[in-house]
Amino acid sequence: MAFAVYSRPRASADYIYDLTDDGLLVIIDQDLGGRSVTNDVVNVLGDIALKEGLESLVGVRVTYRDSEGDWCRVVLNRAGCYERICSFGKRVTGEAEALDLLRQVPV
Repeated sequence: MAFAVYSRPRASADYIYDLTDDGLLVIIDQDLGGRSVTNDVVNVLGDIALKEGLESLVGVRVTYRDSEGDWCRVVLNRAGCYERICSFGKRVTGEAEALDLLRQVPV
């Protein structure tokens, strides 16, 4: 998987991400001393949409690895805007498992 590197100004999250062909957005917190993706998720999602030339994230399913190595699901509403971060119902520490679980989530 190829990741695009994107870093925001110092006070914001540092992360890498990949947007797959099947509409999965994978975000990995880089924990470089700035804010965590958890605490800056709205800006992170907006920056990725802008960088990818997307008007919205409608239809995109999002997973995120936090600075402790746990994978979570980022829930977007029908308009493609951030709603909440939640677990997959169990602790997930592997990217492949997170992607498999995310693919089971309806668009």
